[in-house]
Amino acid sequence: MPDDLTFFPAPVKESVEHAVDRVVTLNNLTSRLIQAMSSGQSSNPALNMPDADILQKALLSYWSTAMHDPMRTLSQQMAFWNRAGRNVIDAVTPFGEAHDTPTDARFS
Repeated sequence: MPDDLTFFPAPVKESVEHAVDRVVTLNNLTSRLIQAMSSGQSSNPALNMPDADILQKALLSYWSTAMHDPMRTLSQQMAFWNRAGRNVIDAVTPFGEAHDTPTDARFS
């Protein structure tokens, strides 16, 4: 810690000392992290993402099913968007009011 802070009041000097200590700690932790990451083994690339041929087969299978049975694909999409819409409605309505019947006589 530099000694040229003697003319500052004690609280300012303490906060500057604390900030310098935090920077020193941060530098130490950064160097430890860099050392740990550089000495470690790299991950297995096969675990990161499937190969392109697997993705291609899945896409081909999806489109093949969609062309041979379009009602199945359409019903799955409708069910998905129905659930998504219900989730949005449940998220924006207050708790406990999502499935209550309206109390207004005009809606009876």
